[in-house]
Amino acid sequence: SMDDFVIYLKSEYLDAVYLQQDAYDPVDGATTAERQKRVFDVLWRILKTEMNFSDKDQARRFFHSLTQITKDWNRVEIDKPEFVELQNRLETMVREAKGSAKSLSQG
Repeated sequence: SMDDFVIYLKSEYLDAVYLQQDAYDPVDGATTAERQKRVFDVLWRILKTEMNFSDKDQARRFFHSLTQITKDWNRVEIDKPEFVELQNRLETMVREAKGSAKSLSQG
């Protein structure tokens, strides 16, 4: 089913952007506890969000883009403006996939 497929894509996403860190990148290779918490909170909200796609190809394309942007986000220092910009871009993408204009819920 589409719901099962989205769960699968979410698991691949989590593995690619959080569980597998880039050891060769100075930022992603060794992150602070503060950054780990902040990133995990955002990822947790993304994973909890119900998303709607017209077909599996659209879902694949969405998660491919989401993965790439998140990997870019992982390489930016937390105190840089680009960090917030990329986080906002991720959250906007997820809101659009959800089909809602409201922010990702906290918790």
